[in-house]
Amino acid sequence: MAMSRIQFQAGLSLPRFIELYGTEEKCVALGLLRSSSSLGSGALA
Repeated sequence: MAMSRIQFQAGLSLPRFIELYGTEEKCVALGLLRSSSSLGSGALA
């Protein structure tokens, strides 16, 4: 399989991403999502 530049971009690793944003509660706490009681689960802020 050919190597892709997309696979080697700088940024968050998957484990770090999951650590930071892995639950709805974490996203709500960071202000990335509104609480599920305001507009329904997963509503973008």
